[in-house]
Amino acid sequence: MSAETYDFRKPGRLPGDFEHRLGAWLRDSCNLAPATWTRTAGFRAEVSLRGLEIGRPADALARMEETALGYQANLEPAAITTLIVLPRSLALLLVTSALGDGSTAPPADRELTMVDEALCEYAVQDLLLAPLQEAWAGAEPVRVRLRQREPNLRRTRILPLDENIVVATFLIQGPFGEQQWHWLVPHQGLLELIAQSVQGPAGSQEAAVRPRLESTVREVPVEVSVQLGHARLPLHQLTRLRVGDLIILNQRVTEPLVALVARAQKLRGWPGRAGSRQAFQITAPCEE
Repeated sequence: MSAETYDFRKPGRLPGDFEHRLGAWLRDSCNLAPATWTRTAGFRAEVSLRGLEIGRPADALARMEETALGYQANLEPAAITTLIVLPRSLALLLVTSALGDGSTAPPADRELTMVDEALCEYAVQDLLLAPLQEAWAGAEPVRVRLRQREPNLRRTRILPLDENIVVATFLIQGPFGEQQWHWLVPHQGLLELIAQSVQGPAGSQEAAVRPRLESTVREVPVEVSVQLGHARLPLHQLTRLRVGDLIILNQRVTEPLVALVARAQKLRGWPGRAGSRQAFQITAPCEE
């Protein structure tokens, strides 16, 4: 059996230029949203971008409400699979909005019926996703197409579990109070989409755009992990392991540890401490 590598890195902020361009797109969509709500729901609602985070899907989904609803949404033509997450209270509000009766009272909490599901999907596409499409400023248009609902949001596998995602949180304020929803998008796919939006149609702009793209790529977070060692255990010993048992690794304390960059052995060094945090001091590159 091989011991899992220990990841010393936690996802941080988005690259500066990337966050600026992404934030500009999403905030522009928020500016278009009030007119959409007035036209479709019969009352005005203000929408704002509450935050942008980068992390792993499991961590993001663990923070969602137990009764939250998740819908697969595809970013086309880039073929990026994303996830829309909204609390059930917002889903029920969207249902009443889709009926167009002008009701602004928060609906009582309940399970959604099949009719509710269909109305909610229509409202999500029209009220939440249409402004995103309209606000896109790239040379080629994009479409955010709502697909099916995810039956088990916490265990969904439509997002790559071992890759970072961007979580955009939107706040909706109206006569019904405040509601928020989340858009979970694979980080790498979104980075490529934003980069393509500034390239232009022809090579005449390549010289001007290339430095910006290179600057953005340099700031892309790369996963770095450090191997503490490995061990092989017979199955009968593995099944008897208990809290407090000691597993001897094949790593000698006199030998440097190996650091992996994007799962490839790249660096050697020694474990240590920097203040209250664990650290890794690089001594040499790994030989090819």
